[in-house]
Amino acid sequence: MISKSDFDALVERKAVPDSPVLSVYLDIDQSKSKNLKRRFEASLKDMLRSIEACFRLGAAGQGVDPVLR
Repeated sequence: MISKSDFDALVERKAVPDSPVLSVYLDIDQSKSKNLKRRFEASLKDMLRSIEACFRLGAAGQGVDPVLR
């Protein structure tokens, strides 16, 4: 779960022209079995790990194709 300090940091974030921003749209509908018992949190963590892997590969000059497949 996101902590209050994490949330506060997002609220206080200053806009910087041309700085990247990640928007996340997460389906948390509890009427769907895949989201029961907060399983949507695991989905979010998996997505964020994939994004992190893309950044690491890109920084290493390897490209992101292996992660996106």
